[in-house]
Amino acid sequence: NHKIIDSKAIPLHFALGKMYDDLGQYDRGFPHYIKGCALKRKSFEYSMAEKEQNIAAIKHLYTKDYLQKNAGNGCESDVPIFVLGMPRSGTTLTEQIIASHPDVFGAGELRDIGEIIDSIKPDQPDLFYVDRLKDLPPAAFKKLGQMYVDKLRARDADAPHITDKMPGNFHYIGLIHLMLPHAKIVHISRHPLDNCISCFTRLFA
Repeated sequence: NHKIIDSKAIPLHFALGKMYDDLGQYDRGFPHYIKGCALKRKSFEYSMAEKEQNIAAIKHLYTKDYLQKNAGNGCESDVPIFVLGMPRSGTTLTEQIIASHPDVFGAGELRDIGEIIDSIKPDQPDLFYVDRLKDLPPAAFKKLGQMYVDKLRARDADAPHITDKMPGNFHYIGLIHLMLPHAKIVHISRHPLDNCISCFTRLFA
């Protein structure tokens, strides 16, 4: 079966790529990463055009006027610390450094923001998140922020601060500002070439 062969070949190519990479034999390793990525790409659906459209929609919603109009309606908690950015940009190390402080509990990668967004207009599961927020009354931001804090507190009831290092939360920075205006946001930025090659050579789930 071709699909079974491909599924077994993917991790083998990534393993061989890393082996040669560790040995400094980059010319032998990189073709394995290329082959492994090509096989992996066949296993899921992805549209660059759709992604660009979604990013444009985020930028279109979170204008300066929109943020100012809805400011002052969020939850007052300063418990959350968001560590976000591209995958492989250094979010894990940064969270470990922050969580080494005695006042901070490191909660890891949380899906809480996404779950809260999905609770808005749940009868339309395929609706992009920006479209869920367009008609949201300003008072709703406080409720959303409190929902998030309650989820954090279920993990640690006493820590003064709790981190959430889900990298993809960078999509939600505008929403975070509105629903949790006192939350800290640590945006990790790595050189694009380093970041991209690190993603390219990583077999993500």
